[in-house]
Amino acid sequence: MKTIIVHAKVDKMKKITAFLKELKVAFEIRDEDNPYDPDFVEKIKKSQHQYKEGDYTTVANEDLEKYLKSK
Repeated sequence: MKTIIVHAKVDKMKKITAFLKELKVAFEIRDEDNPYDPDFVEKIKKSQHQYKEGDYTTVANEDLEKYLKSK
């Protein structure tokens, strides 16, 4: 497998992706403004959503200190 890196402006992306789909070529699009791995970003967004929904656990400082001393 080979990799081709295409630097294209937003107005050309629709045509390029349509062409690649027509050729049945696997591709991914990354935003140069975002240097983070998309999987990592998705995990962070999921975590933020869980927090907003109240789906999280808190640990008191006293309990944390006890845990660290036992190690």
